Amino acid sequence: YGSIIAIFDVSFWSSLIKEKKEKAAKIQELFDTFVLNIKWNDILVGDKPTNETVHRYSEKYKKKYIDFSGLENWYSPKICEIESDVAKIICQRSNCTYDHTIRSSFSNIILTIMIITSLLIICIGFIKGFTLQNFFLLVVFPLLPAIILLFKTISENSASINYLDELRSKIESIWEKLLSDSNIDIELSAREIQDKIFLNRKNSPLIFDWYYNKKRNQLESEMHFSVEQLVQEYKNRKINT
Repeated sequence: YGSIIAIFDVSFWSSLIKEKKEKAAKIQELFDTFVLNIKWNDILVGDKPTNETVHRYSEKYKKKYIDFSGLENWYSPKICEIESDVAKIICQRSNCTYDHTIRSSFSNIILTIMIITSLLIICIGFIKGFTLQNFFLLVVFPLLPAIILLFKTISENSASINYLDELRSKIESIWEKLLSDSNIDIELSAREIQDKIFLNRKNSPLIFDWYYNKKRNQLESEMHFSVEQLVQEYKNRKINT
């Protein structure tokens, strides 16, 4: 059974998830480019999702959730207080920080589960008095798909977190230039950042809905507070100059 599950994952399940993630990343990209007024990158992203595709998943959402309030004002309304071009960078920073925080938290939980699972497996072996051969045949091999999944999830999340660290550093560098009145092409910078955000969404492992919903209020509160601070920081810069 363990071998069958592993083969099913490699031959079908992983490919299906990859396809769904790319489709979801394109829909998110469509939203961001519309809201933030950023040009669509045909070369990197490809064709835009069709209206029919967006409508199909919209209808699925409506069947699951009656209340649409969770979709309103994901970007802090405070962002409206500054000029739109600079607001793009702040919103993209919010995207990056939000994803980084939830992935770091989720990765820690997965790591804890893996450690506890490993200790339980070893304890079972000792309690049952298994030989090394029986231990692998009766305990390790049946659990191998779950063990591989845990390792894979941790590895992919770590790669995503490192990628987001680099992206956040780039955004912070752009922000410092904006505060110092450096001559910077915001439109070009915003598109380059958006390219990296799209690639991260496309390639990163999924987060369970229940965990996202559990952390959402906390993360959005932190994000909105951060946006307020950045907006005020930019306003102060304009006053001082």
